[in-house]
Amino acid sequence: MTGIRYEYLGVDGSLWKFGDPMCPARLATTPTGLGGAPFKHQRISNARQPGADWVGRDDEINVIGLDVRIGPMAPGKPAREQFKAWRAALGYGDEVGEFRVYLDDEKLWQETRYEEPSTDPDLSMLDEIGFLAEKVKIASDLSWWHAPPVTRTFAPDEFAAAEITNDGDVDSWLHWEIHGPGKFAIGVDEIVNLPHINAGQSWVIETDVENPSIRDGDGVDVWERVGVQRFAKSVRRKSTTPILVHGTDVGPETEVTVTLPQLYRRASG
Repeated sequence: MTGIRYEYLGVDGSLWKFGDPMCPARLATTPTGLGGAPFKHQRISNARQPGADWVGRDDEINVIGLDVRIGPMAPGKPAREQFKAWRAALGYGDEVGEFRVYLDDEKLWQETRYEEPSTDPDLSMLDEIGFLAEKVKIASDLSWWHAPPVTRTFAPDEFAAAEITNDGDVDSWLHWEIHGPGKFAIGVDEIVNLPHINAGQSWVIETDVENPSIRDGDGVDVWERVGVQRFAKSVRRKSTTPILVHGTDVGPETEVTVTLPQLYRRASG
């Protein structure tokens, strides 16, 4: 399907396809927030220094503004029930929904929370003409927009040529799934040595420094078997990057699967 489309997956699992003839809600204007999360520069300035030293950038949450129209539809209870369903889909901010943008065949999304209470609705509009307009703000805890991740699976004879492509414009962290048997060394421009993994066993490794973990196939934390090693390298944006996958004592069941999130600063191109 061509063109630009918007969807919202509610916290209750309901799907709102804005603009679809079967959807009771539509958007009156283009959502705000598609151009990316705001950011601030951090600088240090010393006495008598011309200008300042740039330290880094702080990326903020991304707030998406929706100008929603409920209806027109049969006034009275049917209209009120649809509005009630829409508000239930938004939740109260402690649960996460998903706002989706489709650019022709490309899909981008952010996990979002109901960011602040909307104004009190004029329910008489629903009773009298079956229509109501309201402005809604939802926000993503993560600054970036997601696109479908890239997944690659390597057999032992492919380990030496292993690489992965990050098409996103944000550096991204690898997710590993390692299926034994074998003793492995893995990493991105680094070496992390793993103990022997038996046949029929699997390890799942998250390398994101914000929430790293190493677990076995039953979800049990096994990081202490790895020792004080850590993952420190992400996959650079807009690059095809070699990844280290080395295995000894491997067997016919051995394989390594890596998944890389594709992250973008903006959904508007």
